[in-house]
Amino acid sequence: MNSRGHGHRSRCCCLFLLLSTFLDCAMATPEMGTAKALAPAASGFAGLCPSDCHCLEQQETGRLKVTCDWPAITAQPNAFADFPSNTMYSLSLSCNKFKPGMFSSFMHLEHLAISHCRSDDGFLPLGFAHGLYHLKTLDIEDIRLRDGGPFHIQPKAFDSLHKLEKLRLVNSNVGAIAKGMFCRLTELKSLNVSGNAISDFGSMGFDGCASGDNQLMILDVSGNRIVDLAPNAFDHLGNLHVLNMQANGMQRIDERAFQRLEKLQELRLAGNRIVRLPRLPRKLQLLDLSENLLKDIPSSCGGGDSNFENLLQLNLSHNHITSLNHSCFDSAQHLKSVDFSFNQLTTIADGVPHQLPAVEEMYLCNNNIERFEFAASAYDAYGQLVYLDLSHNRIAHVRQPAVGLPRLTTLIFRHNRISSVDDRAFATMPKLRRLNLAENLLSEIPVALAMLSNLSSLDVSRNRLQHVQKFVFDQMSGLQTLTLSENAISTIDRHAFRNCSSLESLDLSTNAIRELSINCFDGVVNLKHLRLQMNALGDIAAVLVNLQRLITLNVSNNQIRSVDFGLLPPGLRQLYASHNRIEVITNFLQSMRPSGVRHADFSFNNLRHLQAHFLPPSLETLNVSHNVIDEITGHLYSQDKANYTIFEIHGMVAVQPIVFLRGNPLSCSCRSQWLSVDSEQSYSGTLKQHNLQRLANFHFLCAYHNLCADDCVCCEFESCDCKSICPAAGCTCLHDFAHKINVVECRHQRRNAVSPRNIPMRATDIFLDGTYFFSLERHAFFGRYRLRQLYLNNSEIYNISPKAFSGLTFLSTLDLSDNFITQLQGDEFFNIPNLSHFYLHNNRISSLSADAFAHMPSLQLVTLHGNLLQLLPPAVASLPSPVVTISLSGNPWKCDCGNRFLLQTWLPANKANVMDSNAVHCQEDLSAAASSNGNDNHTTILKILPPTKGATTVKVNFWTFSNEISKTFCHQNHVPSMGGDGDNGGYNAMVIAIVIIATTAVVLIAALFLLRYGRALRDRIFYRKYLTDLSLDSYSIDDEKFVRDELVSRLEQEAPYFRICMLYRDLSADSFANRYCMADELMTAMEKSQRVITVLTDNFMRREWEQVQIRTSYKYLLRNRQRKLVLVVLDDIPSDTEPILAHYLRTNRCIHWNDPMFWDNLMAAMPQPKHDDVQNASDASHYSDIYGTVVPSDFV
Repeated sequence: MNSRGHGHRSRCCCLFLLLSTFLDCAMATPEMGTAKALAPAASGFAGLCPSDCHCLEQQETGRLKVTCDWPAITAQPNAFADFPSNTMYSLSLSCNKFKPGMFSSFMHLEHLAISHCRSDDGFLPLGFAHGLYHLKTLDIEDIRLRDGGPFHIQPKAFDSLHKLEKLRLVNSNVGAIAKGMFCRLTELKSLNVSGNAISDFGSMGFDGCASGDNQLMILDVSGNRIVDLAPNAFDHLGNLHVLNMQANGMQRIDERAFQRLEKLQELRLAGNRIVRLPRLPRKLQLLDLSENLLKDIPSSCGGGDSNFENLLQLNLSHNHITSLNHSCFDSAQHLKSVDFSFNQLTTIADGVPHQLPAVEEMYLCNNNIERFEFAASAYDAYGQLVYLDLSHNRIAHVRQPAVGLPRLTTLIFRHNRISSVDDRAFATMPKLRRLNLAENLLSEIPVALAMLSNLSSLDVSRNRLQHVQKFVFDQMSGLQTLTLSENAISTIDRHAFRNCSSLESLDLSTNAIRELSINCFDGVVNLKHLRLQMNALGDIAAVLVNLQRLITLNVSNNQIRSVDFGLLPPGLRQLYASHNRIEVITNFLQSMRPSGVRHADFSFNNLRHLQAHFLPPSLETLNVSHNVIDEITGHLYSQDKANYTIFEIHGMVAVQPIVFLRGNPLSCSCRSQWLSVDSEQSYSGTLKQHNLQRLANFHFLCAYHNLCADDCVCCEFESCDCKSICPAAGCTCLHDFAHKINVVECRHQRRNAVSPRNIPMRATDIFLDGTYFFSLERHAFFGRYRLRQLYLNNSEIYNISPKAFSGLTFLSTLDLSDNFITQLQGDEFFNIPNLSHFYLHNNRISSLSADAFAHMPSLQLVTLHGNLLQLLPPAVASLPSPVVTISLSGNPWKCDCGNRFLLQTWLPANKANVMDSNAVHCQEDLSAAASSNGNDNHTTILKILPPTKGATTVKVNFWTFSNEISKTFCHQNHVPSMGGDGDNGGYNAMVIAIVIIATTAVVLIAALFLLRYGRALRDRIFYRKYLTDLSLDSYSIDDEKFVRDELVSRLEQEAPYFRICMLYRDLSADSFANRYCMADELMTAMEKSQRVITVLTDNFMRREWEQVQIRTSYKYLLRNRQRKLVLVVLDDIPSDTEPILAHYLRTNRCIHWNDPMFWDNLMAAMPQPKHDDVQNASDASHYSDIYGTVVPSDFV
């Protein structure tokens, strides 16, 4: 893409400007939300909005935000000359190089962000910040050298930034911070140098500064390489409140390293290799020591007093701690959250301080704890505890703890080894609301749960439960979510849930439940979600009918055989019943209990019939894919049903209601015609191995014997034009649902069994092939005004009376092939204006009148092959080209010298419209020539050749005659007569003798030559013999290997063996050095080529197409109106393709490489091969079949 006058750019730079300015109200544009869009040159703002930028006025502040799309900022000497530097407030840019003083004009700039710069010298120059006297925020991110080396900052690079408050220098591979670099930044409060390569902390640029000169409060040095901290590391950073040193690989911290940080409140040391704690600051509120190598908390607790009196959050997770010294936490009276997860604690007593009166959250998961016991110093030692996580431990038995947990609301025992629970295990937890006992070894629901009257969520999944006993949940009146999935439950007592009136979600999936008692869910009156999938249920009828508030029901993967919508809860919206054994869906009570189901899934069942009138009117999504449905009774699109759309892909999200029918053996009949009529988008399933998307209305037909249209008033009479009676016992008659299609098939009937007059008057498609007629009478199909297709092929028809097919105004296809018709006058087909396909092949037609096709203005295809035509009828020659396609092979055409016959001039000019032009042959009957008594008007030049078919016929390919025979034997004044018959015979004998002697000599010489040069010469002869016309292959030099191996090799080495001229392989190498010679040679190659194949790739468009000589050659090529250019497209064509090339793409043939029909399409686009003969080239006898002993020299 061009860069608006700046040439090609290697990197796009985005520039965002926020201008502080006051706008004239008279010039304001209408509001667009909270901002106004301004054109770059809008009146009043032409001096504010820079060139190639977009400006947006912020309504609240009156400032102007500018977005620019430029090439490299520093590539121009005065890149910011047009910017209103005095009013700019903020600037963000991407660049590729720093330049001293590049921002000197922005004296009022307050915010500057620079990102994704690539430097060559690896230095931030000394005068980089010159002029930025009011800058408050500087953000430098991802500044790297092109060679990957460290990035250096000049010691005084920031000295002029006296008002800077926030500095980010991140992810830039900075190796070190110079001594005293930030001493002059007296207003700096936040410094972030994370993600660099700093290995020496020093004093982080503040060493050597005067006391009290800095106000730094936040320091982030995470993601560096600092491995130790010296005693005086923070001597000049006494104002720090937040220190982040995560992910440094730090191993050693001096005991006195933090002694000067008296104001520090947050210390993050996660992701290091610390094994011992130093003395910690007293005002510390958050301490993160996760992911280190701590093994215990010694009595020193960090070098003396614990200094935990102000600590609120402590994270010691992901260490190797086996025990704690509890005295370390005696002062931690305000600690609210402790995390000891992912350690090696074996008991709670060893890992938890004996008294944490303010703690609210405690994480002890993923340890080796074996007992649920607290060794607390007082009963209320954890009186404020709300959340306790003991998951992924080794607890086998839950006993009543020795401490009171009056405020505990969440207790997690997931993934332990619990097999028993004391009856009073939860007696000290009166407010417990969420209990997780999943993934344990419980064989029954603990009785201790009866004491948890406030419990709202209980998870006992993935245990060993076999039965849900009665009354077990009676005391849990507030229970809302109950999960009992993945157990071995086979029975549920009907009183198990009798007092669970608050229950909203019940999960019983993946169990062994075979039957549900009718009243088992009567107590869960507010249940909304019920999951019963992956069980062995055989029936759910009447079990759920009283669950008035049920919204979602999942009974998939069971053994259910039938579903009645009337026996489901009326408020149900989503029903999942896939992977069952459902054979029938009913809704017998729909008038009394209307269903409100919107989404139903019955996929992977045994449904054979789907009755549309049983489906609820509220249904929006219906999935019946992968069943055995062969018929859908009723109409899914009736007025009282949703406007369904059929989709093929299961799970597709769509705005419209959808039906899934994929994977069903649907039968095509008139009753299912709505599948093709009403489905407008994509379709599902296959019908008789046809994709539903490709089926037309004639696939949806029903058989009939006696059919009367709905609007017919004469059905009771024997003779009625709107009454259809199938003609004979052996016939098949079909119709569609709307009575627009009426098919009559009477194939291969005995003589006189079927008469055209017995065909129904409303027939649209008649198949009478193989039925004996002998002749067709006048008006044989009179009155069949709806007839569209008529097949009378192979019906032994000899004669056709005038007007036999008259009045068939809608007839589009007429097949009279394989009969005994000898001639056509044209009056047989009076007034058939819509006939497009006319099949006359394999008859005995020897002549056609000039008006044979006069009454067929819509004709597109005529087949005349396999007849007895010797001369091209004018009726055929006058057919419009290229509208009509014709077949002419298999006729004994006459060919002679001097283009004596019309075929010889007409066929070469209309070859593209003759589908079998390569199989047309010239033929001469030698017996007729012998009886002509020397009259050359009845014979042709072919009479001098030996017979090639039988004993009396000479047959030669038309193109062989035109290209070889006529040039060899025809003279300007025809073959000279030598007198009478005897003289002529002598002359013929002399010619034949000369040809035989010459041929013999050449063959002998060729044999000796072959013996000497062997296989190489045979290969050369083979390719010269069978290679077709030359084709030029144009491509990019970068794609030469692909073109040579994948494309050219197949065209050259496989039949029909094309000769390919490759642009860089075959053209002169010297021509590429001289662009004028290259253009001349390329245009010459294009002229001589039958086709110019262009392999269109990104490389070609980027390299070759930019060369003037190649573009000139293509322009010269396309002046010729013949369609010689073939475009082979490898890559996707971008929308912004160069206009001239885009024009070529629209006006020439394009073949896509990833098209499965690529090679078929390419062969169709290539030039037709020269047919030296229609016989097999590998058969040694085919030459004599055509020429006898006369072989043209080109073949030798």
